[in-house]
Amino acid sequence: MDFAHQLRVLRKSKQISLRELSKRLRYDRAYLSRVENGASPSDELIKATATFFRVSERKLRLAAGKFPKDILNILSHYPTEAASILRESLGVYHANGDLFSGPVETNGYVPRHAQRDDNKFLNRILQGDCLHVLSQLPAASVDFIVTSPPYADNRRGTYEGVPPERYVAWFLPITQQLKRVLKPRGSFVLNIKERVVNGERHTYVLDLILRMRAQGWRWVEEYIWHKKNCYPGYWPNRFRDAWERCLHFSLQKEFRMFQDAVMVPMGDWRVSRLRNLSDTDQRRDNSRVQSGFGKRIANWLGREKAYPTNVLHMATECANRGHSATFPVALPEWFLKLFTKSGDVVLDPFMGSGTTAVACVRNGRHFVGIEINPTYRKLAEDRINIARTQLPTDPHRHATLTLQPQKI
Repeated sequence: MDFAHQLRVLRKSKQISLRELSKRLRYDRAYLSRVENGASPSDELIKATATFFRVSERKLRLAAGKFPKDILNILSHYPTEAASILRESLGVYHANGDLFSGPVETNGYVPRHAQRDDNKFLNRILQGDCLHVLSQLPAASVDFIVTSPPYADNRRGTYEGVPPERYVAWFLPITQQLKRVLKPRGSFVLNIKERVVNGERHTYVLDLILRMRAQGWRWVEEYIWHKKNCYPGYWPNRFRDAWERCLHFSLQKEFRMFQDAVMVPMGDWRVSRLRNLSDTDQRRDNSRVQSGFGKRIANWLGREKAYPTNVLHMATECANRGHSATFPVALPEWFLKLFTKSGDVVLDPFMGSGTTAVACVRNGRHFVGIEINPTYRKLAEDRINIARTQLPTDPHRHATLTLQPQKI
């Protein structure tokens, strides 16, 4: 008996409707409906279902085709040994574990499970529901994820609105899939901002961070996007909104990060400041208030660049390309340089008008995009093709594939 059937039987036994169950479990009704029709349930939903109906969580996990927790613990704590066992069981698949690379041939023989088109997702905008499309992507197949999902009810005219009180339940199954497709040393940057409800900021972003940490994500940093040209206006109890969050998550403590790629010029101040160094400047000068911080000015001799802060000063996209919530190309581009190298695979599960893909094309990265709206998908494809025609004719530049749209 699969999980979908189990859930229907449990609901019938308690005579509870899907609407009522969604309220009790605090999950979106549409998501529960998809699960009852065969979609894969999240770990959190399995646990919540087991608790509510007072049944065995292990039984439900097996019905959903998921590993029991003891096996998950082995995979989590002994990844090298687990990978070795899986390779021995499955045979040769790929040379370097990259599911987007070509299959390995052994004496002219390619195993049947390796005879597949691994590039069918690469450099394409996949049209369909985000959660459904993500479930079809190979595990551990992307190097970096960056996206800006709908902000609760803010874009009802563009996408179906998600009420703030249901936002976390709606988004968690998506982050579970993102966790599955991201490589172990990859990063996920989420551009999001909580909206105002009844005169105060709603807490759904903060709640989401806590629930994602419970899923196994590490909340590494919070970058601030300062919108230099934010729209002026007057509000009786606050000032105009000039910043948004860019939340950085990873799967483990050690992740790929290339800080030198985003260094900034130090400025003319260094010329006069470093000309005559005192004795204090040439040794580490610890804070006099016992904060634990210190500095050695002499370290900056001969340097023209410094590491940036976690505040990014960038203008919003004025020509919004026919989309209601376009962020500037410079925003994903900055994170691409920080967390990826040329040839890496970048996923944007809410591609919109294709801004992330354009940044990838300009910087020699592969992309995988997902967009539910066919109008925006077409708009994104047009922007990508234009971006390709604007590439410099450098024979040494990283090659990109021709866009061949794939609908799922």
